[in-house]
Amino acid sequence: MPRKTQPQPLQEVVEAEGHLIDSHIMEQIFDTVIEHQGRFEVEHFHIGRTNADPSRLRLRVESPDRARFEKMLAQLHALGCAPVEEQDARFARVERDRCAPEDFYSTTNHRTLVRRGGQWHEVRNQRMDAVIVWEDGQPWARRLRDIRAGDEIVVGMQGIRVIPESKERDRLAFAFMSNGISSERQVETAVRQTAALLGRGLLVLLATLLLVTGYWAVVRADSLRAYPTNPRRVIAERQLVRGRILGRSGEVLARSVPDAQGYMRREYPYPDEAAPVIGYADLKLGTSALEAVCNAALRGEVNMDWRSQLWRDLIHAPQRGQDVSITLDSRLQILAQRLLAGQRGAIVLVDTHTGAVLALASAPTYAPERIAEDWDELRASPDAPLLNRATQGLTQPGGALSTVILGLALQRQLDLTLREDFTRTITLEGVPYACQGEPTPDWAGLLRAQCPAPLVSLADQLGYEHLVEGLTAWGLTQAPAFDLPTVGHDWHPRRMALDAEALGQGDLLVTPLHLAGVVAVLGNDGVRPPLHLLREAQPGCTVPARTSQRLLSADEAAFLRGTWSAWGVALGHLSQAQAGPGRTVSWFLGLNSAQVPRYGVVVMLDNPPSPSYAARIAQILLYAATGP
Repeated sequence: MPRKTQPQPLQEVVEAEGHLIDSHIMEQIFDTVIEHQGRFEVEHFHIGRTNADPSRLRLRVESPDRARFEKMLAQLHALGCAPVEEQDARFARVERDRCAPEDFYSTTNHRTLVRRGGQWHEVRNQRMDAVIVWEDGQPWARRLRDIRAGDEIVVGMQGIRVIPESKERDRLAFAFMSNGISSERQVETAVRQTAALLGRGLLVLLATLLLVTGYWAVVRADSLRAYPTNPRRVIAERQLVRGRILGRSGEVLARSVPDAQGYMRREYPYPDEAAPVIGYADLKLGTSALEAVCNAALRGEVNMDWRSQLWRDLIHAPQRGQDVSITLDSRLQILAQRLLAGQRGAIVLVDTHTGAVLALASAPTYAPERIAEDWDELRASPDAPLLNRATQGLTQPGGALSTVILGLALQRQLDLTLREDFTRTITLEGVPYACQGEPTPDWAGLLRAQCPAPLVSLADQLGYEHLVEGLTAWGLTQAPAFDLPTVGHDWHPRRMALDAEALGQGDLLVTPLHLAGVVAVLGNDGVRPPLHLLREAQPGCTVPARTSQRLLSADEAAFLRGTWSAWGVALGHLSQAQAGPGRTVSWFLGLNSAQVPRYGVVVMLDNPPSPSYAARIAQILLYAATGP
């Protein structure tokens, strides 16, 4: 009977460089090979001789299974391992917008280099889970949804080098070893004496025991303490009394209460209404939103010296956090969230004079007290209830951008005289954009009818550089500075697409929070106040610095308010944006008054039941804000 031959294992020689030992990267490399049932052989290892010198590792890895081998190489690549035989990266052309080849390379959040033409090029705008696009002689990290037909992107892992972050060596931490009375030297002497008495076998056993215990007590001490199933950590977390989160009038929005066993659980008096702002705090899932931003303060980890920590441990007192006060008005927040019932959208209500956010709603939403039970269902839902659409829901601004375009024209003192063809239709990528109704021959009438031609004319007068500079100055091209996590669009405007950008139908994407800043400028006589949730800066809350910025004169702000239409007791601008096939986004930007503006609102609805539905929501909310 012929003998069955074993398949030859797949092999690759990889190299890594950096502070591999101090940052535990080498340990992760070895663990990765073993986890994938592979084998490794260290061909060369050089330890840096000073704290500035990197270590270098050359490793031969192998696996008999191709699927495991490729997955292992991908994870090693993310840890900074690169093949010894350097080759240029492979590129492929994108055939359709937002459709990448099947084997496109997905980036990590570590510094990444791409080899082309025998030269290494650092990837610009590094971000996680992006593709690498070659543009203008440089590699750029770009979201999958932002790639366009004809883009040249990296495929496979060939010619890619990842450089993980590493810790610097701190040799002072081992300075005690040079001390003549070091306890380490005493242990060493004791070990030698014991070895002389008990023999070499006991010495080997003791040395092994010291290595194992030392490894877990020193090298892996932090990870052991933080291990999720560590009983001491679990008990301490369940006994922790997190601080309360208090609303504008002192109402409780989140607190810790004991359960039937005496352990603490998080309670939210307004679970469905306040979730987009408050977030959740769960032992398994961690924290989100304000619970995450102020986690250190809510846990009581601020200004805790070693004496207080020692005394608390001695008397077994539970850890207690500090209260956090915010500007959210529970009455207005409940109303805003209920007005969004059955819709997909968001609302931001602000005090335009101070920048205080009074309501921030997103729909659909979730119940934070049931986050662990509902987690899988929430993550799988196509409606994305975990997404805060007010701060992270990027979409086209459409006609909502017209106020900013007109503001830029005022800043540049452009000629605002209307031409005879101000009602003409503008066609973008085969889609016609025309006036919605019969406009009056003034800017108020043109904005009310959403006429595109005058805005395109202003964009032509502004030019590419001034348009980009202006939109950046108004804070629309980056993530807004705010007390909750926010996002901004990685905007790369095309010179030949000024018409689309001026109509809010180009590559620029914004969130309702971006446009809340625009409304605040008009309501605060041209000065953009710092939008914020915390009543005041508080240690233990990771929030940006608060700064104001004048963008318009008071007269220019009044002129722009005059272009908005009256909606009952409110003043505002209603517009639409085409956000994709079968998707229309309705925007309403409003103020409570033209003469005495104080409260501003932004309403964004995805495929609303009627074009004016967003305006009706804003009217109700502004009336409630100005009422008793």
